[in-house]
Amino acid sequence: MRKGIAALGFAGALTGLLAVATPASAAAPAEQREGVRVAAVCEWVVTWPSAGVYESPTRADAPLKVKNAGDRVGGGYCMEHYNTSELEWYVSVACTCASDDIGWMRRNALRPA
Repeated sequence: MRKGIAALGFAGALTGLLAVATPASAAAPAEQREGVRVAAVCEWVVTWPSAGVYESPTRADAPLKVKNAGDRVGGGYCMEHYNTSELEWYVSVACTCASDDIGWMRRNALRPA
């Protein structure tokens, strides 16, 4: 019985690690859409006329700053986060105005640089 429980714990941990390591170019199944994953791209160009940079991956608070079309953003963090309440992907960008120097922008406002 203990071996079965241990095996289930290991399988669950391995599944969690795989969900975090999914590349951005792959379509993630619904069970992997929660949380942060490694992005395949770290540098982006803003395609919308303007797009907000947020403290966390949500639009619940006002943006820390606004980037305009053609601006390059990124910074080597290479993370993506799926916000299940907004049904929106966010990507991490360097932002000195954020408390941890990591800002978040909506993926739909960006294209790979």
